[in-house]
Amino acid sequence: MKLLIVLIAFSLLIVLIVFQEQISCFSLTKPASPGYYQDGDFVIGGIFSLRVTAGDTRSRFGFKDTIYIPEYVYVDLTKHYQHILAMVFAIEKINKDTNILFNMSLGFYLFNVDFIDMKAVESSMALLSGQTPPVPNYSCRPEKTDKLVAVIGGISTGISTRISQVLSLYNVPQLHPFLQNGQLGRSTNEETVVNKEVSATKLDIFNYQSLQSSTKAQVKVGEFVFESHSVQHFSLNDELITWGEHHSQTPFAVCSQSCMLGFRKTPVEGKPFCCFDCLPCPDGEIANETDMDQCIKCPEDQYPNKQRNQCLPKITAFLSHEDTLGAVFISLAISFSAFSAMILGLFICYRDTPIVRANNRNLSYLLLVSLMLCFFCSLIFIGQPRTVTCVLRQTIFGVVFSIAISAILAKTFIVVVAFKAIKPGSTLQTWMVTRVSNAIVCCGSSIQVCICAVWLGTYPPFPDVDMQSEFGQIILWCNEGSTLAFYCVLGYLGFLASLSLLIAFLARRLPDTFNEAKTITFSMLVFCSVWISFVPAYLSSKGKNVVAVEILAILASSAGLLGCIFLPKCFVILLRSDDLPRKKFFK
Repeated sequence: MKLLIVLIAFSLLIVLIVFQEQISCFSLTKPASPGYYQDGDFVIGGIFSLRVTAGDTRSRFGFKDTIYIPEYVYVDLTKHYQHILAMVFAIEKINKDTNILFNMSLGFYLFNVDFIDMKAVESSMALLSGQTPPVPNYSCRPEKTDKLVAVIGGISTGISTRISQVLSLYNVPQLHPFLQNGQLGRSTNEETVVNKEVSATKLDIFNYQSLQSSTKAQVKVGEFVFESHSVQHFSLNDELITWGEHHSQTPFAVCSQSCMLGFRKTPVEGKPFCCFDCLPCPDGEIANETDMDQCIKCPEDQYPNKQRNQCLPKITAFLSHEDTLGAVFISLAISFSAFSAMILGLFICYRDTPIVRANNRNLSYLLLVSLMLCFFCSLIFIGQPRTVTCVLRQTIFGVVFSIAISAILAKTFIVVVAFKAIKPGSTLQTWMVTRVSNAIVCCGSSIQVCICAVWLGTYPPFPDVDMQSEFGQIILWCNEGSTLAFYCVLGYLGFLASLSLLIAFLARRLPDTFNEAKTITFSMLVFCSVWISFVPAYLSSKGKNVVAVEILAILASSAGLLGCIFLPKCFVILLRSDDLPRKKFFK
């Protein structure tokens, strides 16, 4: 048993010795080591190429060992030794200056990779691991490898790319994008100054072509200037480029076709930049070129055509006398006004008949005249809006309608008060007819005049333009100035109409032969229905339809008052004045 334990311990010892031999850290200060090392509190890595090798320079690289196929030295680049000397000299100067790092020192790792990419990878991993062969994600001497703060190196693009691919995984800083003050040279002895202020490079673009003599050559087809991470100048002559022996046309991406006029490009997520969708331009915008990334918004006084590739000037629009709708409104207004004038003439001719005298013929005359003016005031709303018409149309409309409704209120009030008179022709009846009716009309219209005066004195209506309501049109309209004042005018008319409706409804059963309470009740119902319907229609209308809605409300409500109050009386006067009992007709 003891012998078995001794054998196991001896075997473990042999394994540990072999393992230690395999992972033993190398000393970068020894000549046999792959690099040159100077210790310090902070260490900078350096990867250089001091030779150019020819022949087969491929290598097989593994985590356990690295075997290089024999290389043949083509030339020693003794000039590149100055890079190493410059770096060592700079580090020594920094270490000697106590004002830079104070009590700290700067060291370095230096490697020669001979322009071989795989050597650059191995050297980068050796910097990180601290042993040979390098072991990824393992540090033999953390106290040394953790000191690595940056790496400088990579004469060629391939070497720099390989170094960055390794070091970026471990967040090891690399050389600053701009050298503070340096000069780079080419084999042609041309020098380019590179610093933060000036970082310009002019490069030529060549095309590899087959000439007529069966030889091939590089032909310059363009150039570009790269400065501060951006292309400042680019030129390319497509006519000089050949894309093979039988093709001279420049190839293009076939992922997506060009976007036509009126469409814009939209990148497709997860696909190359040459893949995109073509979406139509939104409302009010155009695309007048192919493959546009963004559509162009048309000016406010213009609109896009159907193809959305051109902006067209908008036309001005308003409810004119030449429009079909305007002509219809004019015809209706004139016809109703003429009809009102005919009824007024009829009442004057039959002014001594009982049906005309029954409810104050003077109020009937006033009501007919005010209704004629109501029809005529609708004509002010038609035509191009001007300052005068915008100011007068709502004012005249409000005052004239208040006179008409006040006259109806006075007629309704007279029907109720008439039954308080004890004897016909008494003093109370005379006072009622003359004084009360005049007071109601004057008071009712005066309040409306005051409302309109305040409106005109504070925020009067004015001509305005609307470019958004109608597509392709500039609507000329009258801005009411104060919306509150406009609705106060309508609200006051509604108050007078509601008061008349209430009194007429209460007086509908009073025993009088020529009681107008029923006809007034019906007329007020029509009037209120029209203007209650007007409000939502007015708010939902756009463009010149706003004016049309208000004109229609004026004509409809005025025609309702005229027809409900005066048509029954005209029927009695002209057709049933003798053979039909008046009491039965009004019953």
